[in-house]
Amino acid sequence: MNLARCRPEDVDAVTDFLAAADLTLSGLDVPTVRLWIERDPTGSVTGSTGYELSSDGRHALIRSVAVRPQARSRGRGSDLARFALSRAAEEGASWAWLFSRRSGPFWQGLGFAPADRDELAAALADTHQVRLFRSTGQLEREVAWTRALTYADAETPPQNGAASSSGGDGSSGRNLTAGA
Repeated sequence: MNLARCRPEDVDAVTDFLAAADLTLSGLDVPTVRLWIERDPTGSVTGSTGYELSSDGRHALIRSVAVRPQARSRGRGSDLARFALSRAAEEGASWAWLFSRRSGPFWQGLGFAPADRDELAAALADTHQVRLFRSTGQLEREVAWTRALTYADAETPPQNGAASSSGGDGSSGRNLTAGA
């Protein structure tokens, strides 16, 4: 995978790419959004992935995971999602969350389970995307998903008990992202 951190000069191209994928465009240039892109030899964006961390660093809001249509159904989306999950875990996040109204089966295949939207909003209240969704009323239309990023956390649901479909073996700190 040949991913590069999204730079200010990449924002227009990645915005166009994510618009075509019907994903959230706001905040791509916000410093707290970690975003990576993949380009083909012509320079066109072919994939993206990223996340925002909560202020305490325990929760990651996965966002902007997309693959150009011609490259779908080849595992690229899963690879991009795992990259973001792994990076978030490396930064200390214990739980990954996301919004997805259309791609539930994809995310379930990566170990995500349905979650309480209000729990997500509480855990990630200071992220750009949650603030945007609250201010525009979009939050009420969203579907939330979550999963643990470490085995130890898989045994202890976040906050009010949002479930994770990832099983744990009790080994503290072991990362669940590699085999998701």
